[in-house]
Amino acid sequence: MSSYKKFLLIFPPLWTIEMPYLSIPSLLAQLKKNGIDAKALDLNIDYFNYILTEDYINKTIEKLKEQFNKLTQQKETFLGKNDSDENKILNYKYSVLKEIFETKNNIDKLSEYASKIMLSFKDKKYFYNYNNLIKAKTLFDYIINIHSLLYYPSCISSDFNYKNDFIELKFSDIKKVVFDKNQNMFLEFYKTKLEEIKKQEYSYIGISIGYVCQIIGGLTLANILKKETNAHINIGGSFFSRTLEGFVKNPGFFDIFADSFSYGEGENSILELAKYINNEIPIEDVPNLVYKKNQEVKINPPGKPVILSRIKPPDYSDYDLTKYFVPEPILPLQINRGCYWKKCSFCDHSYAKTYTIKKMKDLIEEIKENKEKYGVTTYYIVDESVHPKFLDRFSDALIENNIRIRFCIYSRFEKEIDYKLLKKAYKAGLRLIHWGFESGNERIHKLMNKGIVFRDRDRLIKLANKAGICNYVFCMYNFPTETYSEAMDTINFLRKNKRYIQMLGYGEFVLTIKSFIYKNYSKFNIKICNERNDFCDCSKYEVEEGMTNKEIEKIRGNISKQLQYHLNKVFLNLPFWKSDYLVLYNNKYNLKQLNKIKIKSKK
Repeated sequence: MSSYKKFLLIFPPLWTIEMPYLSIPSLLAQLKKNGIDAKALDLNIDYFNYILTEDYINKTIEKLKEQFNKLTQQKETFLGKNDSDENKILNYKYSVLKEIFETKNNIDKLSEYASKIMLSFKDKKYFYNYNNLIKAKTLFDYIINIHSLLYYPSCISSDFNYKNDFIELKFSDIKKVVFDKNQNMFLEFYKTKLEEIKKQEYSYIGISIGYVCQIIGGLTLANILKKETNAHINIGGSFFSRTLEGFVKNPGFFDIFADSFSYGEGENSILELAKYINNEIPIEDVPNLVYKKNQEVKINPPGKPVILSRIKPPDYSDYDLTKYFVPEPILPLQINRGCYWKKCSFCDHSYAKTYTIKKMKDLIEEIKENKEKYGVTTYYIVDESVHPKFLDRFSDALIENNIRIRFCIYSRFEKEIDYKLLKKAYKAGLRLIHWGFESGNERIHKLMNKGIVFRDRDRLIKLANKAGICNYVFCMYNFPTETYSEAMDTINFLRKNKRYIQMLGYGEFVLTIKSFIYKNYSKFNIKICNERNDFCDCSKYEVEEGMTNKEIEKIRGNISKQLQYHLNKVFLNLPFWKSDYLVLYNNKYNLKQLNKIKIKSKK
């Protein structure tokens, strides 16, 4: 095999900032294993360290003052005028800026607090002081909102969502934001990185876009690198993998943003793509690849599924773990890929994946190596769900090898789980379980096809709590045909069991286009609306049965009250953690202390 050219893998903003995202380190390991000169960059974490500096914050405030002065001079043209999108945007921005600059909120002193935020998030002494942390959280939220306001309506919230009423997932809208310096919040940051990337003369640059909040940041970077380098620009990630037809409809995507797109799992296909980059095989032989040829979009068939036991563990050697906004390093850990159940009617995560599990000896060696190389003893296990039998064996292996770690898992309410297993798992380091609870109503639960004994959920939540493990419960509302009383069954369950539930996640049902429901919509008495944006992985729908809009709003109100209880209880109002990280780190926020917290009602 001839010598390979230089490869670069990049994870762009916006994503959470407590640990590296798994995809890039995993791909990096496979490239290095096969003798390819490859490097990785986490530009997401670099971006947040960049904008949370005194100099950057001062510049942002000055620019906002200029915008406010300009809007003040022009206000007669939009205040009280028609309800066009443009006027709505101008009215909103003017009103917010007016409040900022015409009230005593110490906006000019904001930059002075940047170092305090960093200290509170990254230093153990300050992180584990609740009062310091809450102050830092409040400042962080405010700075992110100020930063975002500069680019409104293309903006983010403090939980890093990249959504609003004026920008949709249409190819035309995406292009507009990418090329508009007044809306694109990433252009200035990328200028600080471009020269170093160009200097290395990479032949291939891969960009991972896993979520909707990365679209503008990822595609802006792709466009810049496509214009400024001679590298083959390849985009991958789960987000666009769900909407391949969007590429077929928009062949211009490949003229502007990338030379190719990789869909599905990447560990095997990137090696074949490396052969193409090295002129060893034609592009038609690269599996899982989408590209433009002779003015047509071509989609190569998928290759063999990835078998976890045959690939190298993720490589974090290019990562500076001190950059992340946590006091102790934490890494994602993958035990299996896919889902052993994969029959939930609403889910689209696993239908296209083969279920594959790592060998236990390899997993233990990976954990040992991470401690030796990176000093990591805290893990966020990212699997769809860990099977009880594997959890049992994993716990035994950790205890037998005297490996002291802390970890969390996602789990189903399986009948095989008992107190003995939970207590053993706690001894091995399990501190938190994310449960897929979904609904407190049995009819809705059956429609979701969860495949578990309905009454087991009460039992397991109480047993986990007894074992010292925190319960994080995920719930869903407005499932097709769900009535108000059925939705209230979920609320009532949470109220009844609030002493056993430390953390809570709640979301409205979304009809994704790869789900069983979408493919069998008539069985759920719904009608699919044909209108869908180019790169949107969900669909609008209509349902004859179910809640009225008024009832949905009442449910949302009840959810807000229930969430507020848990927000206060476990400090979930921190800016980017799901509070599970607090529980994972050490005994400062353990289960007994969380259960003792008294919730003060707001006046």
